[in-house]
Amino acid sequence: MSDKEDHLLNAAEQVFLRYGIKRTSMADVAEQAGVSRQTLYKSFANKDAVMLAGMQRHLAQKAQLIKAGLAAYDDVSDQIDVILNAVVVMPHAALTSSPHAAELMDGIGQISEAELARAAQKTTAFFAQVFAPFEAQLAGRGLTPADLASLAQIACKSIKGAAKDEADLKQLLATLKAALLASLSAV
Repeated sequence: MSDKEDHLLNAAEQVFLRYGIKRTSMADVAEQAGVSRQTLYKSFANKDAVMLAGMQRHLAQKAQLIKAGLAAYDDVSDQIDVILNAVVVMPHAALTSSPHAAELMDGIGQISEAELARAAQKTTAFFAQVFAPFEAQLAGRGLTPADLASLAQIACKSIKGAAKDEADLKQLLATLKAALLASLSAV
């Protein structure tokens, strides 16, 4: 991604959070970026293309953040925190800062279910990586690292949609983390 495209996507994100998807026009994005509409259209064909590129960029950044965090910590508890923070806490904070959170989530889902599916697969793979050293303990419970990783990913997705507020989000994540750690302990 070029610096210009990155700049345009930063501007688009600000406008989408401020006005929502429906009320945002390409002219709004161009104005926020300080460029002409023609310049914006040279990089992105339409608003859906802007949304998709922004989503792809966000997911790539999240994956890099998780990779760096997992490499930085040896403790499984810290590694779980890295994933939960990137997959649930940060997106929740960004979305709840916008009065248009529900519209943004609907728009993201409509733009690219395929991207969301790839993101879910990556999250599952990160959890599986963290759980792999505990394969014997999990086998004692009739589970595999992939089984627990899949459950953790589904729980993360559910928690994002179910949390009533930040306190509820923290409690749900603490419960999930405790359950995951209990699953990894010796039988």
